[in-house]
Amino acid sequence: MKAFRVAVDGQHLGDLGVDDFNNASVIVGFARGPDAEPTDYRLHIGGLSESDENGISWHYRWACPDIREGSRIEIEIVDSENCVAPTRRYRSDHTVQDSPFTEEEERTLRYRDYLQLKKEFEA
Repeated sequence: MKAFRVAVDGQHLGDLGVDDFNNASVIVGFARGPDAEPTDYRLHIGGLSESDENGISWHYRWACPDIREGSRIEIEIVDSENCVAPTRRYRSDHTVQDSPFTEEEERTLRYRDYLQLKKEFEA
């Protein structure tokens, strides 16, 4: 199957692909924080499946390591039979809005928010 072979700072993430893809992408980005400096670096690997027998398409994504300025991201498009399953496959349409994150990822995100708030209010 078609897949992305991805490595971040020398760490091989595997061959990332699914049989029923409609589209797939690797997105590298960064956002500007309130102090006008780029502070939030992101790597996203995922996509959307073809519609299943019920007409439902599923989003899918893989967990990605944190990246920073200077991170080296290597992407190769391959045909592979040894793909790593997505970290999360979820439905997000007019009827159902599943979370794109696993429970562990949601906890990590809440903890990051907590640390930001703690920093703000204890300053």
